[in-house]
Amino acid sequence: MISLKHDPTTLIIGATGSIGRAVVQELANSNLLHIRAVTRDSSAAQAFRQQGIEPIHLDLSQYETYAPALRQLVKIT
Repeated sequence: MISLKHDPTTLIIGATGSIGRAVVQELANSNLLHIRAVTRDSSAAQAFRQQGIEPIHLDLSQYETYAPALRQLVKIT
């Protein structure tokens, strides 16, 4: 289950790439941050959810996807 009790929230763009996935895992293992992982892939989103990581759809060419991804955001990585 995804918990929003962690503070601060960090958005990881490129979370499904080689480096991005490693960054997500390292931050998740630290248990110090709430991680919002950008993905457009539903199977990757499900895998993130199972790990307690919040997946979020963000398409830089679709402005309507910005607000949900950026809400309550402290840092973009």
